[in-house]
Amino acid sequence: MNLSEKLTRLRNYKNITQEQLSKQFKVSRATISSWENGRSLPDLEMIVHICDFFNVTLDYMLRDDEKTLKKMSLSKRKKTFLKITIFILFMIILLLSCFAWQSNRSFADPNKVKVIKVEKIPVKINKDIHGKYIGKDYDYNVYVRMDSLFTTWKNDIKYAAMLYGNRKENSKQAFADIEARNSINIVGNIINNNKVTKIRISSFAKGFNPSFDKESPYNIGKNIYLCNNKDDKNKKLIISANDNK
Repeated sequence: MNLSEKLTRLRNYKNITQEQLSKQFKVSRATISSWENGRSLPDLEMIVHICDFFNVTLDYMLRDDEKTLKKMSLSKRKKTFLKITIFILFMIILLLSCFAWQSNRSFADPNKVKVIKVEKIPVKINKDIHGKYIGKDYDYNVYVRMDSLFTTWKNDIKYAAMLYGNRKENSKQAFADIEARNSINIVGNIINNNKVTKIRISSFAKGFNPSFDKESPYNIGKNIYLCNNKDDKNKKLIISANDNK
């Protein structure tokens, strides 16, 4: 006698209908009918509930029913295979997301950069820049460390990008962007970020061309800030205008 036949026999012995049994197990009457006709099988958890309800053992329900046991075994394998497949797909998506995140261009957060030392390097200019004569300007060597677990310096970083804005804005300040990179290598980031890194901030006054340059690309006499890609609200003063004369 197979499971379907035993289920039908137990239900009839208890003198209950398929409708009543379906309510007991919170399934449709059609599902009970399908189980009894052998068109489908309850899962193992449901079979345990059936055994409890009819007060029979699991061994009784499954004994001598090789067909049901084989189907249940295949069903378990399918579920295991499905779980493994979902896990592999999740890991692939996670790795692709991490790769895309690490590939995105990033800039150092000024609040996570510690300035150790700033060296001023005089540069001869001798140019009139939008009505102001600039005899000399400054380059800077800025020695920094970074306090971040998921961001570190680009391996080839040497120079900061300068942002001068319009003439009215940049008469008093200039901004330096330092490019960085995202990384999930926390241990490597800690080691790399703890090292003192030298960043060069250059004057662009020497290459000034009044025909093309609407900005005033000099540094002298200005507050020089470290910023995060034109985010004026997120900035750190590197050298003040008073110390930059």
